[in-house]
Parts: sequence; C-alpha cells; structure tokens
Amino acid sequence: RAPGAAFSITYALSGPANTTIRVLASTGREVYTVTAGRADTAGQNTVTWALRDNANRAVAPGAYRIEITAETTNGDRVRKIVPVNVIR
Repeated sequence: RAPGAAFSITYALSGPANTTIRVLASTGREVYTVTAGRADTAGQNTVTWALRDNANRAVAPGAYRIEITAETTNGDRVRKIVPVNVIR
C-alpha cells in the first residue's frame, strides 16, 4: 500500500451482527467513526478508512488503533482492537 493511500479494514463474522468500527489515537481518543451500527452479514466484510478524522482532515502520521465492535440481535457483543501505523 502506498503511503497516504486509503486503508481497507477486513473482518469476518460468524453470524449477522451490527458493527461499529472506530479509529482511535494511541491515547484512546476517537479519531474517526468508520461505521456505526452497520448491519453486516456472516462471513468476510470490508470497509475503507480514507486516513481522515471526523472533521475530514488528514490524520497525522503515527500509531492508531482500529476498534471493531460487533453485536448480535441476542445482545452478544465482541470487541477487537488492531494496531495500525499511518505513514505519509
């Protein structure tokens, strides 16, 4: 991937769930909400982060965390955090 290029986030679900995907700074502060309560199907799902914050400004180079939260209709919830480095 080229420096500054959009970042694809791919994740797999064992069943249908509503997903929220956020980008967090290394301090834990939310930088960008990729999706909020998106209805996803079982299997592989993909979203894209354009390396911008919630105010549509380019993010600075550095360490970030992708937080993926999936919740089923039964109320079961799973959360996964994956570190990423942004290079410009």
